[in-house]
Amino acid sequence: TGVVCGGELSTWTNCNCYSYTPPPTPTPTPIPTATLTPTINPTPTISTTPTPTPIILNVPMFKQTDLNWSGHEYDSGNSQSLWCGQTIGDCGCALSSVSMILKYFGIDKDLDGNPTNPSTVNNYFKKNTKCNTEGCVSLGYRFGNLWWASVGNYSADSYSKYGTQKIIFQGYDNYYDYNQVSDEIYNNRPVSLKVPGTQHWVVAKGIDDNSFLINDPAYPRLALNDPAYQNNALAMRRFHKTSSDFSSFEVTAKLPSQILVTDSSGRRTGFDKATGNTLKEIPNSTYFFEDAYSNPGLDDPLPPNGTGINSAFITTPPDEIYKVEIVLPVGEEYSFAVYGTDVDASTLFELYEGSNKSNENNMYTFRYRPTPGGNILTQKIDINVKRHTDHNKIVSKSNGLIEIAILSSKIFDAPNDIIKDTLTFGKTGDEKSFDKCIDNHQDVNKDGYGDLVCFFRINKTDISIIDGENQIGILKDFSNKNIYLEGADFVEVK
Repeated sequence: TGVVCGGELSTWTNCNCYSYTPPPTPTPTPIPTATLTPTINPTPTISTTPTPTPIILNVPMFKQTDLNWSGHEYDSGNSQSLWCGQTIGDCGCALSSVSMILKYFGIDKDLDGNPTNPSTVNNYFKKNTKCNTEGCVSLGYRFGNLWWASVGNYSADSYSKYGTQKIIFQGYDNYYDYNQVSDEIYNNRPVSLKVPGTQHWVVAKGIDDNSFLINDPAYPRLALNDPAYQNNALAMRRFHKTSSDFSSFEVTAKLPSQILVTDSSGRRTGFDKATGNTLKEIPNSTYFFEDAYSNPGLDDPLPPNGTGINSAFITTPPDEIYKVEIVLPVGEEYSFAVYGTDVDASTLFELYEGSNKSNENNMYTFRYRPTPGGNILTQKIDINVKRHTDHNKIVSKSNGLIEIAILSSKIFDAPNDIIKDTLTFGKTGDEKSFDKCIDNHQDVNKDGYGDLVCFFRINKTDISIIDGENQIGILKDFSNKNIYLEGADFVEVK
């Protein structure tokens, strides 16, 4: 065979043409041929990206600049220094966004019957506010940023009174996925989006022309393809209808603090100071940074570097003991909060502060319980049974007293945090054996912190020689900071 190359009959060899004269073709012997059925090739299908079907959800608009609430104090803005300002008009983009989502799902009223809007939701989120020198936390705020899981608390409380829909926070999606947001909207679930350019949050409520239609609580922008947002987002916050299981455990700290949470199996989530890496070993956990919010009224709305919070968040955790380590440079002050929520959306939280004076091991221990009606969040404390002796010996069923030193720490002031009348001590820790305390703030273990020495009736502890000579005595209390306390020490029974 040959091809025409340069006007001559040629063959193709190694991508070069050369002249070639073929030999005479012999006359072939005729061979009968079968009748073939012609094959008809189908017309090829051209693949194209389909245009999304337009959809728009009936999400109400709440502007943070609405005069009905724009001047109201945001969070505890008057009691702490927030970069964005002090009012809902200054800082309320995320607040207004979740208010729209609550209203969309039919959660129309708070517990007092007031209509759901940024003002009433803000008041709910400010419940049980606790402040220290570094800032404030509450049921719905962490140092000025929203505690997003509290949206579920609001819905659960409204459900308990009005039977309205309960919704649950789906976790901190600190990335943007167009397909995921589309799926949410096509399933009738609006999404809160963090948009680029500023630390600002909007609500994606619809799809049109390969972009998301939005409700913007600060600006007159209607879609994510507005030039200011470049058809992009930086993070997502999703909420789904639910009937149960709001359980979660979260630790939040202000910068420059980092967090490392370790469970009883040694799995870790947070910042590993040895390697500088972020770990997510605990099931259903995440660790993330969240910027401080922007003020839309400022010419340069971006918050400066070094503002914001780090958080470790665990959803649907089991009954578990967590060790929490705060990691930060020597000489820095720190402030962190711990939140525990049970299956039914009841939440306990506490705020702590301290100083990393000499690269100390800033480790604290908490027990979390998801079961409703129990001690959701318990801070583990140190106690010293019979502090004057090397052997913690007690005589079973004696009518005498056992002396216990309750030891303070950087985040626990025993003489001031303990509610003495509720102290219990014994075999399970629930035994009502308390007799008295000595209020002299003696530093029992010489660590620089004043401790509390209390006495308990041995015959009311239910600690008996029947259970063996070596036992554990457990002390419990509910502190005046509204968190459970628990300590344990070895007891030798005679």
